[in-house]
Amino acid sequence: MEIRVERIGTEEKTEQFLALLQEIALWLEEIGQPMWSLEGLEKERFLAENSDAELYLCYCGEEPAGAFMLKSHNEFWWPESREGDDLFLKKLGVSRSYAGTGLSGRILEWVKLEAERRGIKHVRIEFYADREHLIKLYRKNGFEEVRRRVMPDGIEIALCQYAAGTEGAEL
Repeated sequence: MEIRVERIGTEEKTEQFLALLQEIALWLEEIGQPMWSLEGLEKERFLAENSDAELYLCYCGEEPAGAFMLKSHNEFWWPESREGDDLFLKKLGVSRSYAGTGLSGRILEWVKLEAERRGIKHVRIEFYADREHLIKLYRKNGFEEVRRRVMPDGIEIALCQYAAGTEGAEL
């Protein structure tokens, strides 16, 4: 499967990015595993809360098939992080029509290569710890669990990282 990853900056592409995440958020609600609030994916709110993020769309042909964000800091989950050492992967999602195709792993390979290109030490991510499929996906792609945190509402969050430069990855 040929993929193209594109950093987006236009309003039209931002709307495609958010539409894809909204599609995934609705599906996750339908299967009883909500992750992202639809309110948090409304354009004005999302852009205000993520003004420091790099937004990316992943294309298969001309069709947007995946989306993710990269941030250079995340003090809430990773207070020990130092600017320039870490890259934070957020909102990784794949269109339902590309589920099971290996696209998530291809996106992770791209992110790892990008981290190495930038001289970053770690790619870090956090997610609901009860999502076994996510634990398997990240482990398979070289991520290791660092710790878990329990939120006031009782939800357990897994914090995982990939040590950049430890694997040879090619697209």
